[in-house]
Amino acid sequence: MLHINVENISSDSRIASSPIKRLTRRILRDFNEKGEVNIIFVPDKYMRGLNRRYTRRKGSTDVLAFSFAEEKPVKGEQNFSGEVYISAEKARIQSKSYQVTFEEELKRLVTHGILHLLGYDHKSKKDREEMRKIEEKYIFTKGK
Repeated sequence: MLHINVENISSDSRIASSPIKRLTRRILRDFNEKGEVNIIFVPDKYMRGLNRRYTRRKGSTDVLAFSFAEEKPVKGEQNFSGEVYISAEKARIQSKSYQVTFEEELKRLVTHGILHLLGYDHKSKKDREEMRKIEEKYIFTKGK
């Protein structure tokens, strides 16, 4: 069973939770994962605090993912859980910078965060390319 919670504590009231839930559900089903994930849209100031506290980096970032699993999740077991924090302000700025819609940038950031929870990273060029390919699949295709 999947439990997906979306919370918006940012000042951007134009973030609809239903499409975010559908996207998250689709990704997790495609990866045959069960469990719980929280997607939280936060103000940039809040994200700066998270970034400083958990990564020791100054400034803000667009997305941070925190897995609650003590070990890497076992496919098909209901032990997948985590939270994805997204800076709504950064998403809006990046959508203009990347010349995509705000909704497309939100999809990219949600997908990116979920992929981190699934164990993906972007430390190498090959890893970055793999993540980007998966992100594009979910940004530009519609699904149930």
